[in-house]
Amino acid sequence: MRSIHLKHFRCYSDFRLVFKPGINLLVGDNASGKTSLLKACQYVLSAFFAGFSDENTNWISFDTDDFQRLVEEGRVLPTQPLQIIFDATDLDDTGKKNLSSQVLERRKPKGARILRTGIRLYARYSEMLQLTFYSFEERRQVRPLPLFAYYSVYYSIEGIRTKRSAYTRALRSVTTKHSLGYYGCLNEAGFFRYWIHRLLILEEQTVGHQESTFVTESILRVVGEQGCNLFKKILIRINAKEVVFVTIDGREIPTDYLSEGQKRIVAMAIDLAFRSYLLNYSLYGEETCAKISGTVLIDEVDMHLHPSLQAKILPALRRAYPNVQFIASSHAPMVMSGIKSDEENVVYRLSYDEGTGYQAGEVYTYGLDLSTLVERLWELPPRTAEVAERLNGLFKLIDDEEYEKAKGRLNELREDFPEGGLSDLSYAEGLLTVLTDSEK
Repeated sequence: MRSIHLKHFRCYSDFRLVFKPGINLLVGDNASGKTSLLKACQYVLSAFFAGFSDENTNWISFDTDDFQRLVEEGRVLPTQPLQIIFDATDLDDTGKKNLSSQVLERRKPKGARILRTGIRLYARYSEMLQLTFYSFEERRQVRPLPLFAYYSVYYSIEGIRTKRSAYTRALRSVTTKHSLGYYGCLNEAGFFRYWIHRLLILEEQTVGHQESTFVTESILRVVGEQGCNLFKKILIRINAKEVVFVTIDGREIPTDYLSEGQKRIVAMAIDLAFRSYLLNYSLYGEETCAKISGTVLIDEVDMHLHPSLQAKILPALRRAYPNVQFIASSHAPMVMSGIKSDEENVVYRLSYDEGTGYQAGEVYTYGLDLSTLVERLWELPPRTAEVAERLNGLFKLIDDEEYEKAKGRLNELREDFPEGGLSDLSYAEGLLTVLTDSEK
């Protein structure tokens, strides 16, 4: 997706945003429009299934809640038609410029369906792709299929126990359609346990099965030493009917005992791995993860993650899938610190102003510490007033050359903030050492 333009969609009256091909991180306060923007992106990705359609796909239509609700002087204003205008990069393959701007539109909340007119050419493209990605003459896949996935804040790890008989039948079969890689890809319900179950079925059928081997190796690209540095091996134990993750230090953790943060990362990694295999392994083979393209949406990517993982997760996903576009939201400063803005990646700060409405501005956050990020992005003091006052008092004593008192104040602060809790204390200590040595 190269760009998106929203008109009367949820909180947005008229909003445009340009995306980059790598990581697009959306940051901002609550109610800054991050989730609504990702919801719009979900509809854009779903438009692909207006043409590419079978029992495994689902074209998601607008909901009545997607219409903008405007109130003026205590009265609700008439509802405006909502539009999402988008530029889909997969249309670049056609070489036709008139396919660039596509329009998803619905005129009114009730009694009207989403209009196909604005995406008719895009639907034809995806329909043609469905008909031509496999050559019956050559008896092989000849065109790649795009990867799509959406991990919302409601993306469920434990809540996928609801019965899905059609999918259960499909995953039990070793032979599947390519389109199984699209089953539920943009839904909010997760498939973590279903994918784990499929690993067991595949390995039970054939030890070292091609699909299960590919999937476990692909998961390790995200969670292994070159990724999030969580696990070094994945064991599929058929007799015990469990999949075990071996940590970097050698501990074995069965799937059910993974922490919530570990489960979230593994759930995304296994989902992407299986979908990539199903869609394009017959074309790309072992290079599937390196070559597959598409778009993945992640709402609140930092959810349940330890700060040490927050800075790693998006770069790890991007390294594992270098041609996949990631559009993610976050509140966590450490996630922002891990993204280097360049021609591939961007960090947007979403905000609202009463005069200008919703806006998005590019910000540079790579490598900044927590204190600086909090101060720059949210214009908040990086520490409490009490701590700031005590630090100011310490440096005033140094400025006034009252070094003995300054040392006493420094020791007090060291007791209250042990183990490097305040980086300013190391600077003050070094300053005192230099100044007192010069007096000797």
